Amino acid sequence: MIRKTGLIFGKKSHQIEDVPGNFVKHEDPEILQHHGLPPDALHQIVADFGDMLTLISGYTEIALKKMRSGHLTEEDMRQILKAVQRGEAQIGQALALFPLMSQDNAETVIDLTDCLRGKKQIFRLRCGADRRLKFELPVVSCPVRGCPDAFEYIVMQLLQKIFSVSRKSQEAVISLFTHEKSAGLPGRVVLVLRAAEVAERNDADFHPPASAFSSECDLSLYFIYSFIERMGGFMTVFPDPEKQGAAAPCYKIILPLSA
Repeated sequence: MIRKTGLIFGKKSHQIEDVPGNFVKHEDPEILQHHGLPPDALHQIVADFGDMLTLISGYTEIALKKMRSGHLTEEDMRQILKAVQRGEAQIGQALALFPLMSQDNAETVIDLTDCLRGKKQIFRLRCGADRRLKFELPVVSCPVRGCPDAFEYIVMQLLQKIFSVSRKSQEAVISLFTHEKSAGLPGRVVLVLRAAEVAERNDADFHPPASAFSSECDLSLYFIYSFIERMGGFMTVFPDPEKQGAAAPCYKIILPLSA
C-alpha cells in the first residue's frame, strides 16, 4: 500500500515497447525519414500525449481537493493550463503527420484517442452481491490498440467515471484482470512498492530516478499508484479468486466513492 509518498507530478518518460498490438507496426519508417522525421515520430508523440493526459488528470484532481479546502491558488490553475497547452501542441504535431501516414495507422491512433475520451467501451463495470463495484479488463494482451502498456490510460479513464457513480457502499473495489502473458507484473509491483516505502521512510518529496526501476513502465506504475493514493485509495495485487490456479494476477484498487 502506498501512503504519503509526496510525489510531485513532473517530468517522466513513457516508452512504448514494440510488441504485438503496438501501432509502431503500422508506421512506415521510409515515409517519415523521407520527410526528415525519425521512424518512430508518431509513436513518441502519442506517448508524450499520454503523459500530458496523466499530468492534467493529476493536477485537476489536486486542484479540486484544494478548492474544497479553500487553498486553491492561481499557480495551481496555471499548472493545469500549461499541461493542456502542451497537450494541444502535441495533438497538432500528430495531426501534421497523418497525411504522411497510411490510413490504417491514422485509424489506430484515433482508436486510442476514442478510448481515452471514453467513447469506446473497452471495459465493463459490475456491482457484486457485496455492493462492491468491479472493473474488469477484457482478457486480451493489449486492450487498447496502439498502446501495449494500456494500464495507465485505462486507470486514468476509470478515475473520471468511478466518482460519478452513486453507490450505497462507502468504497469501490476495482479488480483489474490481466492476461496470462502478463504474469510477471506482480514482481514489478513489489519493486514499485519498495520504492514508495523508501520515499515514506525518508519523509520527503520523492521523484524516483529511472535507475530505481527495471523499465520505464515500472516508473509509470509508480506514478499511477501515487496518484491513486492522492485520491484517498490504495492498490494491492492478489490472485484472481474467479480463476483458481490461473497464473494471471489481479490488480485491486480500493477508492472511496465520496472522494
